[in-house]
Amino acid sequence: MNKLSTFRNDELNLKIRAMENEDGSISVNLEDAARGLGFTTVATSGNVVVRWNRVNQYLKEFGIPASERGDFIPEPIFYLLA
Repeated sequence: MNKLSTFRNDELNLKIRAMENEDGSISVNLEDAARGLGFTTVATSGNVVVRWNRVNQYLKEFGIPASERGDFIPEPIFYLLA
């Protein structure tokens, strides 16, 4: 069973969900990470949206195809994105 935690920074208006995996490693919510790292743009609707093409391009360069990732990425991949 994985343990989900949420880390908040109200000054920066950031929320990052992370979970401790059964083996003790940490995984980070990909959308939260992308938003926190600034991989966003303002859509014509005015909403701030994740630039998924850019994020997916980086993940592909790191050897992680979209078909093999879920909502959470391993902590080392988060650091590569950063």
